[in-house]
Amino acid sequence: MNTTSIDFPPEVDESEIAGLTKLPCIKVKPPRIAQSPANIECRLASTVEIGNTHIMLGEIIYVHIKKEFLDPYENQTAHTDLISPVGRCTRMMGMLELLICLIYRVYLLNDG
Repeated sequence: MNTTSIDFPPEVDESEIAGLTKLPCIKVKPPRIAQSPANIECRLASTVEIGNTHIMLGEIIYVHIKKEFLDPYENQTAHTDLISPVGRCTRMMGMLELLICLIYRVYLLNDG
């Protein structure tokens, strides 16, 4: 995450410099990262301006999550203990709401 947050010029592909593998998305044009346990495809819902800050809110239109992070016996509940999110929401929420609340660390795993 540190490498991809460097202020590179627009022509530099920071994912390539970081050694990340890009995969095509289903519903949106930008690629997703293969090494991530989950990817969320969103479309821009609205932008909120607060002073000089712009907060972009997205509508989830497609979710990718690796099979090894799902519990097949618990209605496809995500194993947040395996994903090691920085934060999470309660299990009572639906999958999409749960994924909105997760901030994932990038893991070097095979795409499953």
